[in-house]
This record gives sequence, structure tokens and C-alpha cells, in this order.
Amino acid sequence: PFNCSFAYAASSSCSAPSVSDNAFANCAVLWTVELGNNVKTIGNGAFAYCIRLEDSGINIPASVQSIGSGAFESCEKLTSIEIPNSVTTIKTWAFGNTGLTSVYIPDSVPELKDYVLTLPDFPEPGIMFRDITTVMKDADGLKLAIDTMQDLVKDLDI
Repeated sequence: PFNCSFAYAASSSCSAPSVSDNAFANCAVLWTVELGNNVKTIGNGAFAYCIRLEDSGINIPASVQSIGSGAFESCEKLTSIEIPNSVTTIKTWAFGNTGLTSVYIPDSVPELKDYVLTLPDFPEPGIMFRDITTVMKDADGLKLAIDTMQDLVKDLDI
């Protein structure tokens, strides 16, 4: 992890193929970071609690494919972010408790609802029947469902 304990203000650059889990977590003085064009993954909690990281301080390059759980959690000054079309996975709480007022999620990020068959007016008018067997029949849909459920319970003491 990036050690910024004694810094007054910090900026950093990352040219590795991934930003590791918790790489910059809790770095309260980090206000800007430049991600290289070869970064494919932003790990879990990579920038969590970087309370000074702001809109102009982060640019997600078009090479990024995955944004981990809590990657930008509690980055309170982050009010807008552009997610490139290269991103296919955004894990739970990636932008939780930030200052985001809106975010555009590109069509390249599949949603679980995309795998669910919806039958309008079944079994009677006004009812929207959701058939999840289509999720289980599709390998990508099933993986997405399992990953989503794992993210939801990962911090529980089970």
C-alpha cells in the first residue's frame, strides 16, 4: 500500500496493470492519482476513504475493465466520475458513501436484471412475473448472480 502517513498533500501515478486491493486506502491526503493506460483492474478498497480525492483528481482510463468492491468508498469529494465503456464489472459499494450526485454506467456493465425473463400480465393483468431460471441457464448470468451474492455477504460473520 501507498504510505502517505506523513505527507501533507499527495499525488501519485500508477502504471501497473492493476491497482491492488487497498493500495491507497485511508490516504486522507491523496488528492490526485494518475492511472496509466495499461491499468485493467481497480482493486477492492483501492481508494477507500481517500477523503480529499476529488473529481479532477481521478480519471479512469479506457483500459480499465473491472472496479472492485468499495474501490472509491467514502471518497466524499468525489461528485462525478466518468466510467469508460471498457468497464464490464463494477462490484458492490464501489462508489458507496461518496459525494456522487449522478453516475453513468455504460452498457458494457451487465446487470442481473438483463438475465431475468420478464413476463408482463402473468398470471393476470398488472402482474410482472420474473422468471430467474434464465439466470441459472446462462453461465455468465449465474456467475454474476453468485458474485453479487458473495459481495453482499462477504463482511458477515457466517
